[in-house]
Amino acid sequence: VTIVDQIFPVESVTIADGEYTVTESGTLDLSQYLSYSPANASVSSVVWKTTSSYVDVDATTGVVSGKTTSARREVKITATVTTADGTSKSATVTVLLVKVDKLITLSVSSPNFSLLFLSFSRN
Repeated sequence: VTIVDQIFPVESVTIADGEYTVTESGTLDLSQYLSYSPANASVSSVVWKTTSSYVDVDATTGVVSGKTTSARREVKITATVTTADGTSKSATVTVLLVKVDKLITLSVSSPNFSLLFLSFSRN
């Protein structure tokens, strides 16, 4: 009897609907919003890409890093999932890059409070 590993090709890739925003010099981890089906697909790689010069995208982790900007920018980020048989499927999401004019961080050391992060932007 010969046992052969069964390969399950990816059939679809999605990035959860949402409004994704990254600030200049900020980061956004898109990998947490990525899903594919079937869930048991034999994934060999996930590659993240953008053609935008306004952000950097880590090709393996999906972390988007905003660059300095003078105005709001919409950028497209694509995730491509490839399975062991070479099948690839992609999904694209729009991320809004925003300029931060003021940044206020309040940290409270009491166990009853958590970190509060506020940002304001004119653009």
